[in-house]
Amino acid sequence: MERHPRLRVLADHGGGMVPHFSARLSMGPGYRQTRDTLPRPALDYFRRFYADTALFGAPHAVRCVLDFFGPDHVLFGTDTPLGPPEAIDATIADLDAAGLPEADRAAVYAGNARRLLGVT
Repeated sequence: MERHPRLRVLADHGGGMVPHFSARLSMGPGYRQTRDTLPRPALDYFRRFYADTALFGAPHAVRCVLDFFGPDHVLFGTDTPLGPPEAIDATIADLDAAGLPEADRAAVYAGNARRLLGVT
C-alpha cells in the first residue's frame, strides 16, 4: 500500500475475521516476521480497507466492523443475489441497532460508496 497509496480495497462480509481478531493478528508468527519490514503496524494497513455490512442478523458483528474500520470505511451490503431476501431487512436492523448518528448512517448507506466510486 505504500507503493500504491491510492489503492482502495473493499473486503466483503465485514472484512472477514480481521476486525474480530485484530489483536491476535498483531501477535501471530506472520506478524513477527514482517513487522520490522513495514513502515507502519500491519493493522494500520487493514484499517485502510473498506468493508461491507453483509453479515445477516449479527448486530454485534456490524458494531465490531464499524469500530474497527470506522463508519467512513463501511458500505451497506447484503450479499444479494446470493443471500436470501430477508438478509436485506436483517442488515438494516443491524445498522439501526448500531445507533449511528445520521451523518454516519448516510455515509454507510450511500455516501461512502459514492465517494469510493467517484459517483456524485
